[in-house]
Amino acid sequence: MVYRWSTITIAVVLFIFVAFVLFYDPSVAMVEESKSAALMNSTKANPVSVEKVIEPQLITNLVKQTPTQNDIDKSFFSVLPASLRDTPPPTALGIDEDEELIADHRVRNLFEYYLTAIGEEPLERIVARIKYDLSQQLDGVALDQGYEILEGYLQYRNNMAVIKNQFVNQYGNQAYDLTIVREMKGALRESRYGFMSAPVVDAFFSQEDQYDDYMMAKVALMSDSRLTGAEKDNLLNQLDHDSPQWIVEANHRANLVSDVRSQESALRASGGTEEDVYALRVKSYGEEQADNLKKLDERRAQWQRLVELYRIDLNSLLASAGDTSNIDQSLLQSLREQYFEGPELARIKAIDKIELGL
Repeated sequence: MVYRWSTITIAVVLFIFVAFVLFYDPSVAMVEESKSAALMNSTKANPVSVEKVIEPQLITNLVKQTPTQNDIDKSFFSVLPASLRDTPPPTALGIDEDEELIADHRVRNLFEYYLTAIGEEPLERIVARIKYDLSQQLDGVALDQGYEILEGYLQYRNNMAVIKNQFVNQYGNQAYDLTIVREMKGALRESRYGFMSAPVVDAFFSQEDQYDDYMMAKVALMSDSRLTGAEKDNLLNQLDHDSPQWIVEANHRANLVSDVRSQESALRASGGTEEDVYALRVKSYGEEQADNLKKLDERRAQWQRLVELYRIDLNSLLASAGDTSNIDQSLLQSLREQYFEGPELARIKAIDKIELGL
């Protein structure tokens, strides 16, 4: 594998990775989504808003409280938030020969599945869904273990906001470098053991930590101005050789996808047909994956056509209103529901808000 890195590329990759480590968290159920945006063409970030931290006792209460029969509405659990509808459920949990819960990645994936709906639902409802799912799969000691791990996991996620806020306050207006990243990652890793047992921490985070270490090592090599291009190539090849095989395979798949997309763009630009694109995909991915991508293209095209038809009617509505601030919200909602439903309805609302300020 040969690497070629320009100074601009190194700076951008370094910043993206640092910003990702410091501020991105796809599953924090206790904090508000950060409202800051990163400048992608600089190694400095805008001032970052602190994240909201809730009282740890509230998390304990949410996990430990036992609802009465009157509080349980089974229909609530059967109707998922819009973002989770039509998505595959998490993999079933495992029980060992002693009837105890196997605390592996499946448990964390179950938690994360419901936590992705934060913003659509309050934390109370999300915790209720997780507890209900656990209770449908587990009982006895295993269920108690599931609840205990859930509380520890939520407490850790809440404490992540505390740690991030500390680093924002300390470094928020400075240029970020790997020293800050390593310091913060170390604080986060150490904090886990205050909320979860060592076996749970290892099962939940070992691969994540391996990938973080790999990326930090890679960025360090890429940004080392003392190394020549050839030296970087050799060291990066050695890094891949010494890294876990799953990381190397994941990078290979990512590089393959990027390469094929570039070839697809060039093929279409030169007059290639969709049959030509399909043949390229079969050659690169195999027939099954090529078929899946073709179906995805068709769904995207169908969505685009629907949006175009919707925008024709929307433009008429906007023209009648004279200004977006004067538009009748009930008419707007009715128009949207004529074209969209479920997750698509939430999606078009978000697009309208971003693009039109509606």
